[in-house]
Amino acid sequence: MPASNETQSSLVFIATVFGLSDAELGDLFRISRRSMSRWRAEGVPAARRNDVVEVRTLAGELARKFITERLPAIVRAKAQNPCGGGLGGRSILQAVREEGVSPVYRAIEELRVRLLCGL
Repeated sequence: MPASNETQSSLVFIATVFGLSDAELGDLFRISRRSMSRWRAEGVPAARRNDVVEVRTLAGELARKFITERLPAIVRAKAQNPCGGGLGGRSILQAVREEGVSPVYRAIEELRVRLLCGL
């Protein structure tokens, strides 16, 4: 299978924005570093392309909302929310690895609503 420039560039973008090594990038997608190297060389398997697109979209949105140089620390920090909700004490990377991007978007929306309501 020829490598897709789009998926290759998405992997590079995700790794750059989140400050991930190949091993960490592989861990994010629950694959080995060796498999990640294969994805980079041969392309992302069709069954996993949507996962890459979703994480790339999230990375792009976070890069627009936060100072890019701080994103590696932000995505690794455990989310502390004394009011409950959020990511359940997990980091953004942990949440994405375990459940995909949906919990991150929910947590961002919860935070937005709390800020708007002055909570």
